[in-house]
Amino acid sequence: MHRKWLWGAFALAAAAEVFLLVWVRGAYRTVEAEGAEYTAPASVQFTADFYDKNYISIHVPIDKAQWTGAAAPAEGEEVYLAVSGGKDKALQVLRAQSALPDGPYLLVRAKRLDGDVLYFDFPADRLYMDAEALRKIPVTELSERVQVKDPDTGRVETRMKNALTASLRVKDGRAVITDLLVNGSPVSAAFTTVGKIADVKYAASGKEKDTVVPMAEGR
Repeated sequence: MHRKWLWGAFALAAAAEVFLLVWVRGAYRTVEAEGAEYTAPASVQFTADFYDKNYISIHVPIDKAQWTGAAAPAEGEEVYLAVSGGKDKALQVLRAQSALPDGPYLLVRAKRLDGDVLYFDFPADRLYMDAEALRKIPVTELSERVQVKDPDTGRVETRMKNALTASLRVKDGRAVITDLLVNGSPVSAAFTTVGKIADVKYAASGKEKDTVVPMAEGR
């Protein structure tokens, strides 16, 4: 009898896990299909197993907002971010609060409150892609920084070689990343080289051009 109860509990746990997985995927697809469109600045988080995953890890540097609640939220407490869309649908955070906003909003978990500024992690950090599409993305192009002279100040600044922007969908407080734009173009269409076997030699001056350099085997 004890063994039957044990197998029964195992079956219930497995069924609950499957149900949760199906629900999460369904919620993701709903936001992806029906959510309002926004854009946000982004950067790519690289690891040694970059090409072994089915997603790109993306950092959206939206991590703080003015807190307007009466009481400070506890660490890990779910709160609301009132948001809006600016020029080119750029995501703008208006404030953080404990009450449901009248307009568009995001759900985030509070990390800490510093004065009246609430810190949190952006609730979406992955762009899912199939393995073949992911292999065509050269890491160097998404991570390379170049030195650029500011024409107004004359100072030399270090900036990303390519401007990266995340395309987002937001619905009922949930957010999903639907694309990564490289200089305004979808990442899947921005590059034609296979990232796993190609590298880039960058121009050293305005008289030169970037060239693609094959990587040695085993790199």
